[in-house]
Amino acid sequence: MFDTVELDPAAFSDADDAAVVAAIEDWARMEAAAGARRLAAIAELVSRRCDKPGERAHWSCDFWDFATAEVAAALGVSHAKASGQMQLSLTLRNRLPKVAALLIAPAPDESVPVPVVVPVPVVVPVPVVPAAFVPLTTMMYS
Repeated sequence: MFDTVELDPAAFSDADDAAVVAAIEDWARMEAAAGARRLAAIAELVSRRCDKPGERAHWSCDFWDFATAEVAAALGVSHAKASGQMQLSLTLRNRLPKVAALLIAPAPDESVPVPVVVPVPVVVPVPVVPAAFVPLTTMMYS
């Protein structure tokens, strides 16, 4: 995988169309893998910060808020954006580990998976899930 990627974008002008399309595919896979690794690191930080309540019992802000501030500073984004990234990272880690694994190391013959996070409670009786989500939930929980 990634054998066709040219590091210099100026080289694309001399490449044929198939090479340019292959480079687009390879860069999309690399981007998805890098994003998945970033989300895995965020999930680990959240786990370290938020799963130890006794250690920081007298802090003036809660653990999620503290971790959000760290993630926001590391990414250079707003508090709300960092909190959303934290939610996504935990969803991929805890509820969609197969999707996370596909994002980190996609097969070369597969398209780049896109994580779709559906706001469904953790425990949902099957008849309650809307019919449109049945294929998605089957993939997530199989």
